[in-house]
Amino acid sequence: MTGFGFCTGLTGLQRARISGVCRMRASGMDEIAQLHVDAFKRLERRLGLIPSDHCAETLGGSSSFEFGPSHGKICGFVSPEVPWLAESQIRRDDNEFVRSRLLGFASSNSCVPHLDISIHAAMGGTMMRIDMIPRIDVIEEVRYRDTFCGESRQSLWESVTKQATAMFVNPDVNARALQSPCCISIISKNDEKVVNLLSQAIFSSIDAWSTWIETPPLTTSELDCSQVISQRDQKLNELLYSIERDSAAELFLDRNFATAYATALLGPRRP
Repeated sequence: MTGFGFCTGLTGLQRARISGVCRMRASGMDEIAQLHVDAFKRLERRLGLIPSDHCAETLGGSSSFEFGPSHGKICGFVSPEVPWLAESQIRRDDNEFVRSRLLGFASSNSCVPHLDISIHAAMGGTMMRIDMIPRIDVIEEVRYRDTFCGESRQSLWESVTKQATAMFVNPDVNARALQSPCCISIISKNDEKVVNLLSQAIFSSIDAWSTWIETPPLTTSELDCSQVISQRDQKLNELLYSIERDSAAELFLDRNFATAYATALLGPRRP
Protein backbone atom coordinates (compact mmCIF):
# COMPACT_ATOMS: atom_id res chain seq x y z
CA MET A 1 0.00 0.00 0.00
CA THR A 2 1.60 3.25 -1.04
CA GLY A 3 1.09 6.81 0.18
CA PHE A 4 -1.26 9.25 -1.49
CA GLY A 5 -2.63 12.74 -1.09
CA PHE A 6 0.32 14.09 0.91
CA CYS A 7 1.02 17.84 1.06
CA THR A 8 3.92 17.55 -1.40
CA GLY A 9 4.79 19.05 -4.77
CA LEU A 10 3.51 22.52 -3.75
CA THR A 11 4.97 26.02 -3.85
CA GLY A 12 5.82 27.83 -0.64
CA LEU A 13 2.72 30.02 -0.94
CA GLN A 14 0.46 27.02 -1.50
CA ARG A 15 1.96 25.29 1.53
CA ALA A 16 1.35 28.37 3.67
CA ARG A 17 -2.30 28.52 2.59
CA ILE A 18 -3.01 24.90 3.44
CA SER A 19 -0.80 24.47 6.49
CA GLY A 20 -3.73 25.13 8.81
CA VAL A 21 -5.82 22.53 6.99
CA CYS A 22 -3.04 19.97 7.32
CA ARG A 23 -2.78 20.63 11.04
CA MET A 24 -6.52 20.12 11.47
CA ARG A 25 -6.42 16.90 9.47
CA ALA A 26 -3.60 15.63 11.66
CA SER A 27 -6.10 15.32 14.51
CA GLY A 28 -8.09 12.93 12.31
CA MET A 29 -4.95 10.81 11.93
CA ASP A 30 -4.55 10.81 15.70
CA GLU A 31 -8.04 9.37 16.00
CA ILE A 32 -7.24 6.67 13.46
CA ALA A 33 -4.00 5.86 15.29
CA GLN A 34 -6.02 5.46 18.49
CA LEU A 35 -8.50 3.25 16.63
CA HIS A 36 -5.62 0.88 15.89
CA VAL A 37 -4.75 0.76 19.60
CA ASP A 38 -8.37 0.08 20.55
CA ALA A 39 -8.66 -2.64 17.91
CA PHE A 40 -5.59 -4.44 19.19
CA LYS A 41 -6.74 -4.22 22.81
CA ARG A 42 -10.03 -5.78 21.73
CA LEU A 43 -8.15 -8.72 20.21
CA GLU A 44 -5.81 -8.99 23.19
CA ARG A 45 -8.66 -9.16 25.70
CA ARG A 46 -10.72 -11.58 23.65
CA LEU A 47 -7.98 -14.08 22.78
CA GLY A 48 -5.65 -13.78 25.77
CA LEU A 49 -2.63 -12.89 23.65
CA ILE A 50 0.84 -13.37 25.14
CA PRO A 51 3.80 -11.17 24.03
CA SER A 52 6.54 -12.80 21.96
CA ASP A 53 10.22 -11.75 21.78
CA HIS A 54 10.47 -12.53 18.07
CA CYS A 55 10.04 -8.97 16.75
CA ALA A 56 12.49 -7.39 19.18
CA GLU A 57 15.06 -10.10 18.47
CA THR A 58 14.63 -9.71 14.72
CA LEU A 59 14.96 -5.91 14.84
CA GLY A 60 18.12 -5.92 16.94
CA GLY A 61 16.85 -5.91 20.51
CA SER A 62 13.84 -3.59 20.46
CA SER A 63 10.36 -3.77 18.96
CA SER A 64 10.45 0.04 18.48
CA PHE A 65 12.46 1.66 15.72
CA GLU A 66 13.38 4.97 14.12
CA PHE A 67 14.37 4.97 10.51
CA GLY A 68 14.84 8.21 8.60
CA PRO A 69 11.79 10.43 9.16
CA SER A 70 9.69 7.46 10.30
CA HIS A 71 9.32 5.86 13.71
CA GLY A 72 7.20 3.01 14.88
CA LYS A 73 6.93 -0.36 16.51
CA ILE A 74 6.10 -3.94 15.61
CA CYS A 75 5.10 -6.43 18.28
CA GLY A 76 4.21 -10.10 18.11
CA PHE A 77 1.83 -12.19 20.20
CA VAL A 78 0.72 -15.80 20.53
CA SER A 79 -1.99 -17.80 22.26
CA PRO A 80 -3.02 -21.46 22.34
CA GLU A 81 -5.36 -20.83 19.40
CA VAL A 82 -3.36 -18.12 17.59
CA PRO A 83 0.18 -19.17 16.56
CA TRP A 84 1.07 -15.62 15.54
CA LEU A 85 -0.42 -12.12 15.59
CA ALA A 86 1.57 -9.03 14.64
CA GLU A 87 0.66 -5.47 15.60
CA SER A 88 2.52 -2.70 13.80
CA GLN A 89 2.25 1.09 13.57
CA ILE A 90 4.52 3.45 11.65
CA ARG A 91 4.32 7.24 11.78
CA ARG A 92 6.20 10.06 10.10
CA ASP A 93 7.89 12.61 12.36
CA ASP A 94 6.23 15.41 10.39
CA ASN A 95 2.82 13.79 10.99
CA GLU A 96 2.44 13.21 7.27
CA PHE A 97 1.03 9.72 7.59
CA VAL A 98 0.16 6.88 9.96
CA ARG A 99 0.32 3.27 8.79
CA SER A 100 -1.21 0.58 11.04
CA ARG A 101 -1.36 -3.18 10.64
CA LEU A 102 -2.92 -6.11 12.45
CA LEU A 103 -2.06 -9.50 10.96
CA GLY A 104 -3.35 -12.63 12.69
CA PHE A 105 -2.80 -16.25 11.70
CA ALA A 106 -5.13 -19.08 12.61
CA SER A 107 -3.73 -22.48 13.56
CA SER A 108 -2.53 -24.90 10.89
CA ASN A 109 -5.01 -27.39 12.38
CA SER A 110 -7.87 -24.99 11.69
CA CYS A 111 -9.55 -23.88 8.47
CA VAL A 112 -10.47 -20.46 9.94
CA PRO A 113 -9.27 -17.61 7.67
CA HIS A 114 -6.32 -15.42 8.63
CA LEU A 115 -7.06 -11.83 9.72
CA ASP A 116 -5.56 -8.86 7.87
CA ILE A 117 -6.36 -5.25 8.81
CA SER A 118 -4.36 -2.42 7.26
CA ILE A 119 -4.93 1.34 7.63
CA HIS A 120 -2.91 4.07 5.90
CA ALA A 121 -4.01 7.55 6.99
CA ALA A 122 -2.49 10.56 5.25
CA MET A 123 -3.32 14.26 5.00
CA GLY A 124 -5.42 13.66 1.91
CA GLY A 125 -7.45 10.72 3.19
CA THR A 126 -7.38 7.18 4.49
CA MET A 127 -6.93 3.84 2.77
CA MET A 128 -8.25 0.83 4.64
CA ARG A 129 -8.18 -2.88 3.92
CA ILE A 130 -9.95 -5.50 6.04
CA ASP A 131 -9.87 -9.09 4.96
CA MET A 132 -10.24 -12.67 6.12
CA ILE A 133 -7.64 -14.45 3.98
CA PRO A 134 -9.10 -17.78 2.80
CA ARG A 135 -7.30 -21.01 3.63
CA ILE A 136 -8.76 -22.94 0.71
CA ASP A 137 -10.25 -22.11 -2.68
CA VAL A 138 -13.56 -20.37 -1.96
CA ILE A 139 -14.75 -20.94 -5.52
CA GLU A 140 -14.51 -24.70 -5.29
CA GLU A 141 -15.63 -25.17 -1.68
CA VAL A 142 -19.16 -23.80 -1.27
CA ARG A 143 -19.46 -24.61 2.44
CA TYR A 144 -16.30 -22.66 3.19
CA ARG A 145 -17.47 -19.66 1.16
CA ASP A 146 -20.92 -19.66 2.77
CA THR A 147 -19.45 -19.91 6.26
CA PHE A 148 -16.65 -17.34 6.11
CA CYS A 149 -17.80 -15.10 3.24
CA GLY A 150 -21.51 -15.37 3.88
CA GLU A 151 -24.34 -12.94 4.41
CA SER A 152 -22.92 -11.11 7.43
CA ARG A 153 -19.59 -10.42 5.70
CA GLN A 154 -21.35 -9.38 2.50
CA SER A 155 -23.63 -7.01 4.42
CA LEU A 156 -20.63 -5.42 6.13
CA TRP A 157 -18.87 -5.03 2.77
CA GLU A 158 -21.93 -3.32 1.27
CA SER A 159 -22.50 -0.94 4.20
CA VAL A 160 -18.85 0.17 4.25
CA THR A 161 -18.28 0.52 0.52
CA LYS A 162 -21.45 2.55 0.06
CA GLN A 163 -20.07 5.25 2.37
CA ALA A 164 -16.52 5.21 0.99
CA THR A 165 -15.12 7.89 -1.29
CA ALA A 166 -13.77 5.24 -3.64
CA MET A 167 -12.75 1.60 -3.85
CA PHE A 168 -9.05 0.82 -3.75
CA VAL A 169 -7.76 -1.87 -6.11
CA ASN A 170 -4.29 -3.09 -5.24
CA PRO A 171 -2.15 -2.95 -8.40
CA ASP A 172 -0.16 -5.98 -7.21
CA VAL A 173 -1.76 -9.05 -8.83
CA ASN A 174 -0.10 -11.31 -6.24
CA ALA A 175 -1.63 -9.30 -3.39
CA ARG A 176 -5.06 -9.47 -5.03
CA ALA A 177 -4.72 -13.25 -5.32
CA LEU A 178 -4.70 -13.48 -1.50
CA GLN A 179 -7.94 -11.56 -1.01
CA SER A 180 -11.33 -13.00 -0.18
CA PRO A 181 -14.47 -12.11 -2.16
CA CYS A 182 -15.53 -9.87 0.75
CA CYS A 183 -12.26 -7.97 1.13
CA ILE A 184 -13.02 -4.38 2.16
CA SER A 185 -10.57 -2.07 0.39
CA ILE A 186 -11.58 1.59 0.36
CA ILE A 187 -10.41 5.20 0.26
CA SER A 188 -12.19 7.79 2.41
CA LYS A 189 -11.74 11.30 3.78
CA ASN A 190 -10.37 11.98 7.26
CA ASP A 191 -13.34 13.01 9.38
CA GLU A 192 -15.53 11.80 12.23
CA LYS A 193 -17.78 9.88 9.86
CA VAL A 194 -14.79 7.94 8.52
CA VAL A 195 -13.51 7.07 11.99
CA ASN A 196 -16.96 5.75 12.92
CA LEU A 197 -17.11 3.81 9.67
CA LEU A 198 -13.68 2.27 10.24
CA SER A 199 -14.54 1.45 13.85
CA GLN A 200 -17.70 -0.38 12.86
CA ALA A 201 -15.97 -2.42 10.18
CA ILE A 202 -12.85 -3.24 12.20
CA PHE A 203 -14.57 -4.16 15.47
CA SER A 204 -17.16 -6.27 13.65
CA SER A 205 -14.40 -8.14 11.80
CA ILE A 206 -12.35 -8.65 14.98
CA ASP A 207 -15.37 -10.01 16.84
CA ALA A 208 -16.23 -12.39 13.99
CA TRP A 209 -12.65 -13.67 13.69
CA SER A 210 -12.28 -14.10 17.46
CA THR A 211 -15.51 -16.10 17.57
CA TRP A 212 -14.31 -18.35 14.75
CA ILE A 213 -10.97 -18.85 16.50
CA GLU A 214 -12.67 -19.79 19.78
CA THR A 215 -15.34 -22.02 18.19
CA PRO A 216 -14.51 -22.93 14.57
CA PRO A 217 -17.76 -23.24 12.58
CA LEU A 218 -16.03 -25.70 10.22
CA THR A 219 -13.21 -28.16 10.80
CA THR A 220 -10.49 -29.46 8.54
CA SER A 221 -11.83 -32.99 9.00
CA GLU A 222 -15.28 -31.93 7.82
CA LEU A 223 -13.78 -30.49 4.66
CA ASP A 224 -10.97 -33.06 4.38
CA CYS A 225 -8.61 -30.19 3.60
CA SER A 226 -5.63 -30.48 5.99
CA GLN A 227 -3.11 -31.07 3.23
CA VAL A 228 -4.59 -28.33 1.04
CA ILE A 229 -4.40 -25.84 3.91
CA SER A 230 -0.80 -26.77 4.67
CA GLN A 231 0.25 -26.25 1.06
CA ARG A 232 -1.74 -23.04 0.69
CA ASP A 233 -0.36 -21.60 3.95
CA GLN A 234 3.17 -22.31 2.75
CA LYS A 235 2.58 -20.40 -0.47
CA LEU A 236 0.73 -17.65 1.42
CA ASN A 237 3.62 -17.12 3.82
CA GLU A 238 6.15 -16.92 0.99
CA LEU A 239 3.99 -14.49 -0.99
CA LEU A 240 3.16 -12.30 2.03
CA TYR A 241 6.83 -12.11 2.97
CA SER A 242 7.78 -10.98 -0.53
CA ILE A 243 4.99 -8.37 -0.63
CA GLU A 244 5.78 -6.98 2.83
CA ARG A 245 9.53 -6.87 2.20
CA ASP A 246 9.09 -4.98 -1.08
CA SER A 247 6.56 -2.58 0.47
CA ALA A 248 8.88 -1.87 3.41
CA ALA A 249 11.82 -1.33 1.04
CA GLU A 250 9.77 1.29 -0.82
CA LEU A 251 8.90 3.02 2.45
CA PHE A 252 12.26 2.86 4.25
CA LEU A 253 14.56 2.86 1.20
CA ASP A 254 16.74 0.24 2.84
CA ARG A 255 16.59 -3.39 1.75
CA ASN A 256 18.24 -4.81 4.86
CA PHE A 257 15.84 -3.09 7.23
CA ALA A 258 12.91 -4.02 4.98
CA THR A 259 13.94 -7.68 5.19
CA ALA A 260 14.13 -7.50 8.98
CA TYR A 261 10.74 -5.74 9.14
CA ALA A 262 9.02 -8.36 6.96
CA THR A 263 10.62 -11.16 8.98
CA ALA A 264 9.35 -9.60 12.21
CA LEU A 265 5.85 -9.06 10.80
CA LEU A 266 5.39 -12.61 9.51
CA GLY A 267 6.70 -14.15 12.72
CA PRO A 268 8.73 -17.26 13.47
CA ARG A 269 6.24 -19.34 11.46
CA ARG A 270 7.57 -17.84 8.20
CA PRO A 271 9.27 -20.53 6.08
